[in-house]
Amino acid sequence: MFADTEGLLTLLKADPRFPVCLTRKVLTYALGHGMDAPCDDAAVKALASQWQADNYDLKKQLVRIAQSDVFRTARVAGQEQAP
Repeated sequence: MFADTEGLLTLLKADPRFPVCLTRKVLTYALGHGMDAPCDDAAVKALASQWQADNYDLKKQLVRIAQSDVFRTARVAGQEQAP
């Protein structure tokens, strides 16, 4: 259990699933679609690992996601690839 936001944060940081889960959720929201491809897993895990190394600095993580290849090279749904 936790009594305040600090307690919740401590619990979340202790769960090894947390950085990958939140990174995947943010990317899903930013891209407008799920992260289901096997290559997506590697990108998510790399971003999550960097976030952990930054001691969960959310601002840095959001910038990192926006600068990531997976975000910058994403296609809009229905957008055709150039020949």
